[in-house]
Amino acid sequence: MVAVLAAAFLSIRFYLTRAVQEKYRQSADVWGRGEQYEAGRTAEDHWESSYRLPTENCELIKTRVDALREEVNILEMRIEQLAQEAQDLEDRAAKFEENAQMIEDEARWLEDNGHDDEAASIRANKPDLIAEADKCKDEARRKRAKMQECSDEQERLIDNINALRRAHPACF
Repeated sequence: MVAVLAAAFLSIRFYLTRAVQEKYRQSADVWGRGEQYEAGRTAEDHWESSYRLPTENCELIKTRVDALREEVNILEMRIEQLAQEAQDLEDRAAKFEENAQMIEDEARWLEDNGHDDEAASIRANKPDLIAEADKCKDEARRKRAKMQECSDEQERLIDNINALRRAHPACF
């Protein structure tokens, strides 16, 4: 029985070794941000030793930073646009709810004055208004969630700009 277990462990040893090596490779890719070390070409950042960038000329680095800034600006405009759209949708939802309340008030007045059939007829429109208000609120929530995604991406880009500045202080 011991021999069978030993043979089983020896036979899976290769697969376990490969799994561990793959895990180390994935971890290295995360810490190295996908870059490979190349002797004489990779500069070590004195501030963040785990973050390495290939040494490049300042013009290329400045071009990268400018492109990243442009992306940040585009995201800023997109965030403002989404904020305006979300606000418009929330205002629209409030109008629908206000109209639904006005219908309810009018239906109550009609009931109080003995016009039950007219009150029921008017009240029939209320669920449609509330449904439209809910649709507007849902769409506004989606816009706000998209705003958060854009904001997170913007922060990531700013972090990249700052990392480039720290890695190549002589260029700035």
